[in-house]
Amino acid sequence: MACTPIVNLRLDDESQAALERIKKKKNFSKIVSALASAGIFNSIFTKSKAPVAAFNITQTDWDLYAQSMASLPRIQRKMIEQEIDLMIIHYQINGYDRNHILFWKGIKNGCK
Repeated sequence: MACTPIVNLRLDDESQAALERIKKKKNFSKIVSALASAGIFNSIFTKSKAPVAAFNITQTDWDLYAQSMASLPRIQRKMIEQEIDLMIIHYQINGYDRNHILFWKGIKNGCK
């Protein structure tokens, strides 16, 4: 889809709040991956002597950990897409001006 220029668009408070929520969701992958990694390393190394830590390392499901980390960007993208879809529906139902709908559809399609 080509990006349509939107003339005289003034984002209302609801759109600005949605953009703030999207900014926070962009940090989702970083936060969750850091917490998951910290949890795994905490369970391996805390309160463990070297032989127990070595056993814990061998027993950890590293493939599952890698799959979990790899799925985070998809989850993040879906969360952001859901926020955008909700804003499109909001403006379609509440009869706002066409510019807001064009703006959110443009965001969904990757326009800047």
